[in-house]
Amino acid sequence: MLMDRGQFAREELKAAGTADSYAAGSPFLPSSEPSLSQAARQLAGSVRSKAVSPSIFSGLVLLVEWLVIAATGGLLYVGYLGAGPSNPWFYLGLVAGGATLAVGLFHLLGLYTPYGLRSVGHQGLRIIAGWTVLFALLLAIGFFSNAGDHVSRLWVGLWFVVGLGGLMVYRSAVVVLVKHWTASGRLMRQAILVGGGPDGEKLVEALRASTTNDLNLLGFFDDRGDDRSLETCAGLPKLGSVDEAVAFARVAPLDMVIVALPVTAEKRVLDMMRKLSVLPIDVRLSAHTAKLRFRPRAYSYIGSVPFFAVFDRPLADWDHVAKALLDRVVGAVMLLALSPVMLLVALAVKLDSKGPALFRQKRFGFNNEPID
Repeated sequence: MLMDRGQFAREELKAAGTADSYAAGSPFLPSSEPSLSQAARQLAGSVRSKAVSPSIFSGLVLLVEWLVIAATGGLLYVGYLGAGPSNPWFYLGLVAGGATLAVGLFHLLGLYTPYGLRSVGHQGLRIIAGWTVLFALLLAIGFFSNAGDHVSRLWVGLWFVVGLGGLMVYRSAVVVLVKHWTASGRLMRQAILVGGGPDGEKLVEALRASTTNDLNLLGFFDDRGDDRSLETCAGLPKLGSVDEAVAFARVAPLDMVIVALPVTAEKRVLDMMRKLSVLPIDVRLSAHTAKLRFRPRAYSYIGSVPFFAVFDRPLADWDHVAKALLDRVVGAVMLLALSPVMLLVALAVKLDSKGPALFRQKRFGFNNEPID
């Protein structure tokens, strides 16, 4: 039987012989949470954490695409004009500027969205359109700035043809990779539904009908036990109550909790949000069945389905990458700067006592995760 994180942490503390000191008041112990059903525990243990964030994956596709475009122009310059008297710095700026303008145009055409990365047919015509517009802009800039006389027309033509072919080959490889990772779950966000009934069924059906949906709905939680909330919701199994949803989110690597309640049920919505606010994951309130409509910017979309963004993960996607880089860079610099003092302190500890120079103790971190 799987063990929840709070229980796991307590067992670890007992094994380490530090449970008594913890109970004395040094760090806090996680508050007790309702036990999950066996089905919910088994499901939580079978969920795998996705290895790649869709947002980070899209950014990496953009970066590699910039390199493909720039490398194509650069290699054609070296192969065709490398031995000539042409100015390499001028061509270097032209290649870098053209690649930057190209990925900007592709971004405006929606080629870095989840749907834009999954379909060759969707991408092909837009890539041709964006690539053609790019060269039209470059030719217009060259004409009005009188810089066209300094550029090889044959090189421009080769870059247009060869670059377009390289983009098509690259995008075809991306589509194959996206389909493979989507099938294996590496690009799918894990989510649960809070609230069943007719509203929940309509929401689940809308998400399944959306071609750009990247959610894997595991099940739903609901406090109601009568005919307003049956044991299934559009095929999703009922896993427990709302309190158990919080416990489930602590032991399963979830990315999102979706509340499928009408916004008119103010008291129930507020009560659920209060319970879910302790979770370090995205919490979204369904706006699919709401009759009151706002501007598109007021919504957070999953595929084509609108939601209200209630809570966001504290660190996600590129914020998490930036934080990790900052921690490692600043940590490495400080470690090098303070290493002489730290070595002297470690030596003094070893000379003064038999214990280790490094002191390690179990604590509970964010989301009641046991850490050293």
